[in-house]
Amino acid sequence: MADPSKTEKATPRRQQEARKKGNVAKSPEVGTAVTLLVAVILLKVGGKSLYKYFSFITQNYFTRLHEFEINSETVSSIFMEILFHILVIVLPIMVIFFSVVILSNLLQVGFLLTIEPIKPSFSKLNVIKGFKNLFSKTALATLFKSIAKIVFVGYLAFSTIRDNLPTIVNFFFQDMESNLMGVSAIALKILIKLTFAFILIAIMDYTFQRYNRNQKLKMSKQEIKDEYKRTEGDPIIKGAIRRKQMEMARRRMMSEIPKADVVITNPTHIAIAISYNAQKMRAPKVVGKGMNKIAEKIKELAKENNIPIVENPPVARALFKACEVDKEIPADLYSTVAEILTYVYKMNGKTFGI
Repeated sequence: MADPSKTEKATPRRQQEARKKGNVAKSPEVGTAVTLLVAVILLKVGGKSLYKYFSFITQNYFTRLHEFEINSETVSSIFMEILFHILVIVLPIMVIFFSVVILSNLLQVGFLLTIEPIKPSFSKLNVIKGFKNLFSKTALATLFKSIAKIVFVGYLAFSTIRDNLPTIVNFFFQDMESNLMGVSAIALKILIKLTFAFILIAIMDYTFQRYNRNQKLKMSKQEIKDEYKRTEGDPIIKGAIRRKQMEMARRRMMSEIPKADVVITNPTHIAIAISYNAQKMRAPKVVGKGMNKIAEKIKELAKENNIPIVENPPVARALFKACEVDKEIPADLYSTVAEILTYVYKMNGKTFGI
């Protein structure tokens, strides 16, 4: 029975791991259907030419039998010649069918090379598990499918022969060539019906195989969480690391506040610490910024270190939005910040930028 806790669709990682182990949706009926379809096409396109070719070879040798001296060397030579003529026709057909089988597998699973399904495993020797597998849903579905195929194929062959009974009765009154053509026509009808039947079977079976695989690969919510932890890391640990990093960055920022030239505030919610040295910097730089509690801490440090605090809400908001810590202010704020710094320097009796 399926695990009721496994209600979630398999993750891409689970799908990929299953694929590496050879667990893919694949139906042998697809290969059978495609092979039959190619056989029908070859017979429809080249059936008469093939018949004429073999007929010519047969007549050529049988009508010339009196010209040959019957001995082991002659018989061997004739046999090799006939074999060569047969191979000229059969080999290309075999190559076509072999290519079709490979193509049908590639269409289903793509390129996949793995030895996992054939690796020896002691679990495969488990008698109890093997006995249970005999009566599993998959085994019963396979048995039902095999019986249905035999019945279906048998019915198609029987119905075709039944419908062509008048033609078959006439075989007793016709020459060998006519009978051969008649049998070939009936056989082709059966083959065409089988082809359409197996195409339908292949579509249904492949759909079932995909559904069955997806059901088996389903995961529980806990399994998805565990996989996420393995691949992305434990969210709790990651959160703790992120908080630690933020705390360390905040401490570094606070250690730079005493070096600021001015702190621009909102006045209560935002605080931006600005530093500028014309000898070392191209433009004023933000050495610290924060909101609410952090802003209050910045202002406390500014007061402790006698750093001027200027209330300018529009500039404070603009700087908070546009600037990152330890970065230069944007060009469009140069003049505004320069005015504030000039004002502060005049208050302290300092020269701008020094």
